[in-house]
Amino acid sequence: MLKQGARTGRGGVPLSFRTIAYNVLECTGFPDGAPAHMVTPAAFAEALAGYAPDVVTLAECPERESVLAVAAHLEMACVFFPSAERWPGALLTRLPLLAAENCPHPSGVRPAADFTRHWGRALLLAGGGDGGGAEVVAVHSVHLHPSDGATREREVLAVLEAVRADREAGARVVVQGDLNHRPDMPEYEWWWNGGLYDTFEPEDPGEGYTYRSDIPMARLDYIWVDRELAPRVVRGRPLAEPPFVPTEEHPWALSDHIPQLAVIEPPRGQVGPGRLDSDVR
Repeated sequence: MLKQGARTGRGGVPLSFRTIAYNVLECTGFPDGAPAHMVTPAAFAEALAGYAPDVVTLAECPERESVLAVAAHLEMACVFFPSAERWPGALLTRLPLLAAENCPHPSGVRPAADFTRHWGRALLLAGGGDGGGAEVVAVHSVHLHPSDGATREREVLAVLEAVRADREAGARVVVQGDLNHRPDMPEYEWWWNGGLYDTFEPEDPGEGYTYRSDIPMARLDYIWVDRELAPRVVRGRPLAEPPFVPTEEHPWALSDHIPQLAVIEPPRGQVGPGRLDSDVR
């Protein structure tokens, strides 16, 4: 449910924000043996800050104190999403936070076999400065099961049911994270059929691979938005640049995954998917 009194911005100031989804491998660096100074909370924060995000979701987080340190360096609020096993998540944001919930399963409880990594949801207020005329955005941070297709199917369908409820309540919706499937797998079509839009825009010559950072081989990390937000997407790409990927001079990356960025802006002429603003990094 939306917080009582929250306004969805019909006729108001449309939202504008940048969001990043990143599996951080417990902030240990990749491959093993990364120099200690490279994998500090400050190092992660500095790398992310270069893209001026308003929202960052993290998968496979380290202990809560390290995540809070990253958020402090970025001057962001932090919501920690505990895991049923050992893969917690988090959402960091500079936007007003209305509410947050860990594993907002439609049944009201987390099924024992599902969402063993993490699923969390936060309601944010974007676009209005003081809140007047702003839009409520439901951001779902999701890390799906890596190997069991039947479990992943249940997880996707549960998230889509929660997304429908958010949209019916008047919120805009973003679903992002390590979804552990490729675009050629059935799960990809389920997101599309559920009314979501893949923000990734292919760039020559890239395939958008987000795993692994040293030998890119698969696109597993995504940022999906609802169809109302889709025309506002002006950029969607993996951040395949140091220190998110290793180089010959610096043979370590911050994680085995590459973060995914999406930039969503107010309607401006014909700007939309497939057309990139020159000032968007």
